[in-house]
Parts: sequence; structure tokens; C-alpha cells
Amino acid sequence: MNNEKIWQGSTYETTITDKDLTAQTVTLTLKNLETEALVQVIDVPYTTVNDLRTATITTNQTDVPGDYSILYTVTYGDGSIQKFPAPKGDCEGGECDLPTLTICEASDEVTS
Repeated sequence: MNNEKIWQGSTYETTITDKDLTAQTVTLTLKNLETEALVQVIDVPYTTVNDLRTATITTNQTDVPGDYSILYTVTYGDGSIQKFPAPKGDCEGGECDLPTLTICEASDEVTS
């Protein structure tokens, strides 16, 4: 999974697919890398499209420029949970690198 960039005030949208037809929900968690605060947690149910489970996550809460880690959590019908993408880096030292969403400051937006 790659790092992503969008303009401040833009809509962020991503579609997640799963071959496992028992996938129930996917949760997007965005964490501000500067403050370490969780800023968004969005739950979306899956639907079945062409023998795949598909969920589209959309948010307009992109008013604050900065870098945010991206983590997805899938819950399956049997209660099992999978988080992705897989961690990178030295997880034993507490530093597991996740991809980032960078919200770039837009000249037509006012930052508070």
C-alpha cells in the first residue's frame, strides 16, 4: 500500500475488496502523526459485487493539513479480525511504519 496525498478540503475515497465472502465491515483509522491523536474512525459495511466483498470509504473531514497514518481493520462473520497493511519497520522498538495520507495545504482554504 502506497502513501497518498490530497489537497486540504478534498474528498478522500478508497475502495477495499476482499475475496472472503464472510467479510462484514472495514474500518479506516487515521492517526495524526504529529500529535498521535486518532482523528477519524470510519466503519463501512461490505457488499457483494461480482463474487467479491467491496466497501467504499469516503470522508470529507480533510480540513487540517498534515500527515496521518492509515490503518484498515476488517471484521469477518466468524468474529476474526485482520488489520492491514502489514507493519513495516522495527516493530519490536514500537515503531511500525504504516502508509500515510498527507493532506496538503491548499491556498484557497483557511487553516485554523
